[in-house]
Amino acid sequence: MSLRHDLDTHGPDLLAINETWLRPSQDSRYVPIPGYRLFRRDRPVGGGRGRGRPAGGVAAVVRDGLRASEITIPDRPAPGSKLESLWLKVGAGDQQFYFCSFYRPPRQSIDDVTADLDDLQEQLETVAGRHSGLIIIAGDVNIDMRSNNTAKQKFDQLLDGFALRQHITGPTFRSSGSTIDVICSNGETRRHGTLHCDYSDHNWARAIFNLAGLRPKPTVLTARSWRRASADELNQRLQGIDWSPVYHSADPAAQWEYFLSVTRPVLDELVPLRRTRVRNPTAPPVTEATKQLMAERRAALRGGDRELYRQLNRRVRAAIRRDTRDAVESRIRERGPASVWGSVRTVVASKQCGKPTVTAEDVDVDALNHYFVDIGVRTSRSVDSSGPELPIRLPRVSTGSFMVSPVTPEHLYSLYGVDTRWFRSYLADRYQRVQLQSAGQSLRRTISRPLLNPIGTFQGSALGPLLHNVYANDLPLYIDESTSTIAYADDVQLYVSGPPRDIVRLTESLEDSLTSLSNWYGKNGLKINAAKTQLIVLGTREMTRRLPPISINFSGSTIASSSTVKNLGEMTVEKHAKVFHSLALLDGLPPTRTLTGSMSRVFWPGTEEKDFSFGCVEL
Repeated sequence: MSLRHDLDTHGPDLLAINETWLRPSQDSRYVPIPGYRLFRRDRPVGGGRGRGRPAGGVAAVVRDGLRASEITIPDRPAPGSKLESLWLKVGAGDQQFYFCSFYRPPRQSIDDVTADLDDLQEQLETVAGRHSGLIIIAGDVNIDMRSNNTAKQKFDQLLDGFALRQHITGPTFRSSGSTIDVICSNGETRRHGTLHCDYSDHNWARAIFNLAGLRPKPTVLTARSWRRASADELNQRLQGIDWSPVYHSADPAAQWEYFLSVTRPVLDELVPLRRTRVRNPTAPPVTEATKQLMAERRAALRGGDRELYRQLNRRVRAAIRRDTRDAVESRIRERGPASVWGSVRTVVASKQCGKPTVTAEDVDVDALNHYFVDIGVRTSRSVDSSGPELPIRLPRVSTGSFMVSPVTPEHLYSLYGVDTRWFRSYLADRYQRVQLQSAGQSLRRTISRPLLNPIGTFQGSALGPLLHNVYANDLPLYIDESTSTIAYADDVQLYVSGPPRDIVRLTESLEDSLTSLSNWYGKNGLKINAAKTQLIVLGTREMTRRLPPISINFSGSTIASSSTVKNLGEMTVEKHAKVFHSLALLDGLPPTRTLTGSMSRVFWPGTEEKDFSFGCVEL
């Protein structure tokens, strides 16, 4: 399932798989990969190449839109060779190239390396004698490409003899940081690098080749559609099958064959196979009219009419934008407002910040990881005190009588009888890594070594916000009483209010509260982001127009008043209208008041003529 997910996410056309651990007795039906064809070369259990260890095996996965056939290489391995390889001839459009998935066991003696590379050389000589075009070999060579030892030099000599170049430069084996998984070819790549693999200690090695004039056929999936299947009828048909041969047989293969023979006719009748054309998830949705325009543009380019090509190119780009907009609007109408972000995420352009691009090669990921781990501890040590000292001895409370009280929700939410070691186990012994991905031609990803993180909760966890609230529960104690505090996890808002004549006092009060808040954060290993701290003045239109420009000083920065700030969450009239109307009734407003008036009165209670609200929002 993990391999299928990666195939759907990255969409490779060809994939070389090493150490499959498959045996000739295992049918390929046990490892179905929709939309792809699987080619295998299993390691023999006994005798021949690969004698001994029960592992190994190579395979290649090819997208259905490509033509592929296995090539028989004369089985004349060099003496002592343990190299495993699978060669394919792949047709893409009107072009052909040869692809090899190979695996060399981790044998590092000079004799073993020489025998394996001599075997690979003989195979390349056979292929080069048949084909003069593109040749791609990919696999685990178990020779570190980042070293300069004898094995690496011999491999380089082999590549030079056939005009091949090794494209992968980043580490592929995470535990040692070595580059032992390679992709070599005699062609040019558009992009190449590594991608993290969640279910292996090897990273994906990836390369994108540009084949001129290639227009691969669309992939067609053959699968069963379960949408209209009747579960009751299917269960009834399955209950009428004689399952005794399955229970009486001791051969798993015979059991499986009988299971398929009796269930497939039922499935073919109730849930028939259907062929579905798979659309490229990264391609924009286009209509038939736009496709016709694209065909005319290609014809103009082939005919050499540059002026007509430019005109058609502008029309095609406008048509694609129109089709994309219509497709997004249609998807939102079908799935509802909750699908807005999921619908527009694939077409929203990335933000251009104007800053120079920093690639993974320019950054020390271990230094970044050390910074993130130590920042909380160093920040807490730099602050003398977080606030007033709490009394060590609590006042004694005694009474001579008991009173029976009903159970309230406050009692139910209290943590009675909970072992605090459970929280300790959740927070202790946590390690973190830093991962960087370069933004240039390379797909390289660099991962730091793991470091112990001694402080903080975890973003994205269900328990994280609750533990953060417990951690920051005493924060309002260190804020001046004239300042109100509203907090939602790590989003904190400070409010002060008063008449316009007290603008200086209100500004100083807000600055003092921010300083106290910063000290509390620092003592507890946290830090306020001054760049994301915003200020807004709320009041009537006439009142705010008469006010002078307002700003506050915090952490060496001057924060000017903004006309709008982003609050945590999202408010829509359709979703919250009933809530505001109910709050208006509770506030004692007449039901004849308009909704807009009720919202402004309830949500901003300090906007009367005599007062205005003055807030600082830390995002």
